[in-house]
Amino acid sequence: MTRWVGPWLLLTCVFLLMVGNVDPWNVLVGAGVAAALLRWSGRWLMDGRPPGKLGPRRVWGFGVLALAVLADVVRGTWRMMHVILGPSPGAKQGVVEVPLGERTEGGARVSALVASMAPGSVLLDIDWERRVMRFHMVDASRADEFRADMERFYRERQRAVFP
Repeated sequence: MTRWVGPWLLLTCVFLLMVGNVDPWNVLVGAGVAAALLRWSGRWLMDGRPPGKLGPRRVWGFGVLALAVLADVVRGTWRMMHVILGPSPGAKQGVVEVPLGERTEGGARVSALVASMAPGSVLLDIDWERRVMRFHMVDASRADEFRADMERFYRERQRAVFP
């Protein structure tokens, strides 16, 4: 249990640096976010289980993946601008389920993280029994496009790095 304290404190401090304010509420929220992040990714970070063999192809794949995530964040920001400035902001929001497909447990977590980085969608939970990820989307009218984009992104960019 003590091996979790250092990373938990570090992540809490990173959160406080990010918000730029050390009032008690931010400390509490940061500690909660840090605990949730460690719980979510603990097997990779804390138990020493590597995500896979690291080679030149995987390093290249990670660079391509990072650029694709950046492009997705820009597209998501553009879409959010249209939603916010549109005639009825938030009118089409809803929950969208995305099948896990052939993703491993770690791959599903990376997919969820990547999809949540772009504005407009955030992971609610992963139902491991039904093998679906549940997202809240600001514009759920494009649910089929979102599912297809996630599957294409996984197949073309993510699978080579985080299966």
